[in-house]
Amino acid sequence: MTLALRQPKRLRVDLALKHLEHTQANDLLLFDRNYTSYVFLASLIKLNRQFTGRCSKSSFKPAQQLFKQHFLGSKKVTLTAKGEVKNSFRCLGLPESITVRFVRVMLSTGEVEVLVTSLLDSEKYTIQMLKELYHLRWGIETLFSVLKERLKLDNFTGKTVVAVRQDFFAALFLVGLESILTQVAELHLFNKSSLNELRQSVNNMVSFNAIKNFMVELFYHPTPINSLMKVLNEWFITDPTYRKRLREVIRKKSSARVSLNYYKRIYKPCF
Repeated sequence: MTLALRQPKRLRVDLALKHLEHTQANDLLLFDRNYTSYVFLASLIKLNRQFTGRCSKSSFKPAQQLFKQHFLGSKKVTLTAKGEVKNSFRCLGLPESITVRFVRVMLSTGEVEVLVTSLLDSEKYTIQMLKELYHLRWGIETLFSVLKERLKLDNFTGKTVVAVRQDFFAALFLVGLESILTQVAELHLFNKSSLNELRQSVNNMVSFNAIKNFMVELFYHPTPINSLMKVLNEWFITDPTYRKRLREVIRKKSSARVSLNYYKRIYKPCF
C-alpha cells in the first residue's frame, strides 16, 4: 500500500504502511505521535490490527480537548474522512469513518499524554493499563537510540545500495550479538547492585568495543569459546552504567546551538 505523501510526518506514515504486510490479524501495534493520522488508523482498522498510539497536541480535535482538561478520562469518538481525503479513501478501499478511543494519561513528571486506541472497552482496558502498555515502547526506543546515536547507523561506508544494506544489517547483527553475549554480565551486575539505589548495567560503549576487538576470535580462532567468554565478561563488567529504579525521563528541548556543541565536543560515538 503506497501513498503519494510528501510532508516528513506523512512520509513516515507512508513507510509504516509498507510494513503492515509483516503484521498479523489481532496484532497490537504501539506507535509514537509521528504516526498518528487518519490514514494510518483507518489502514490498521481495515486490516483488523489493534493499536495504541500517542497523539500530538495538534492532532485530532478530541485529542486537543483532552489536553486542555484537568482530569483523567477517555472517550470514544467516530472520526470521518472529508473532502479530497474522502475521495482518496474510496480509491484505497479504506473506511470513510472509524471509531476509536482517546485516553488522557498523566505521567509521574506531571506531563500529559493523550493516546488513541482501538481498545474501546473502558472497563476491560483501563487508563492505567493503557499507560503501562504504551510504556512498553521504551525498550524499542532505546534500541533505536543505540543504533542511531551509539553506532551511528547513518555513517555509511559507501553510497551504493549494497554498501548501505551491508552497513545496516551489520549494525543490527552487532546489536543482537551484543545482547546475547552480555547476558551473563548483565545478570552479574544486576545481582551485585540489587540492594543499591542505582542498578548497574553493562555499558554498551564498552561491550561494543570488546566485541569488535574480539570479533575474529569469536568466529575464526581455535581458542575455546569458554576461555574467550571469560575474557569478554571481564570487559563487559568494566565501567558499568547506573540506572535509577522506575526512572522517568523528562523531555528537554534544546537549541540548535546546544545540540551542535554536544555532538561536536562532548558526544563520543562507537564505531
